[in-house]
Amino acid sequence: MRSFKEQMEKDLKTILNPAEFGVMSEVRYGGKCYTVPVVINKELAQERKRMADDHADGINRVESIVFISLSDLGSVPEKGCIIEIGQVGWTKIYEIVRSECICGMIELGVEAYDE
Repeated sequence: MRSFKEQMEKDLKTILNPAEFGVMSEVRYGGKCYTVPVVINKELAQERKRMADDHADGINRVESIVFISLSDLGSVPEKGCIIEIGQVGWTKIYEIVRSECICGMIELGVEAYDE
């Protein structure tokens, strides 16, 4: 029988698996470049954006929610920093407006960075 921690690690690998939901992406953060599986969810962000219109405390208006394994980045990106995420044919620069890590899964609320 697996421990809870072992089951969570297995679940993370399934969610981020490029054959499932993840997409191999180049992530640039903190002066380093990582090639890791990423899940970008715009629909979840839209749902949370509607919630933000209720003026509830602690809910940020975001363009996308990004999921990355903590073990792939080695640290949790900080709110207010810039992160670049690129896939075949495009790269987008985001500002991190919310950052948290739960059970080894980094969840970032990001907005597109426009100069």
